[in-house]
Amino acid sequence: MSFKEHAHAKKALTETHLKAAVKGQTILVSPHVYRKENDLLPKSSKPIVRNQKETFKSNIFVRYIPKEVTEQELKEKFSRAGTIASVKLKEHTQNINGEFFSNYQIGFVLYETV
Repeated sequence: MSFKEHAHAKKALTETHLKAAVKGQTILVSPHVYRKENDLLPKSSKPIVRNQKETFKSNIFVRYIPKEVTEQELKEKFSRAGTIASVKLKEHTQNINGEFFSNYQIGFVLYETV
């Protein structure tokens, strides 16, 4: 999304509180940091790093999820702890002697608040 004035972009960001709903889906909203600006700073003070840490501090990583568990089932279980913004599942694969094996899934659960 583009804004003609910085003040309008800042107001939009403030009013969404870093999250917004579009067509029933939660999206994350964060300020844009130019890559050149980011590359000039030491890693610990880079705006992109700080922004990611702030935006995703309510994100948890889950390992050893059985392969038959769906995103919806995971969301139902973890929603007991709070409102969930998103759930992602990914098959964990290992390369052993050139062959790929998958015994379980890994997941990311992003809560709306810490």
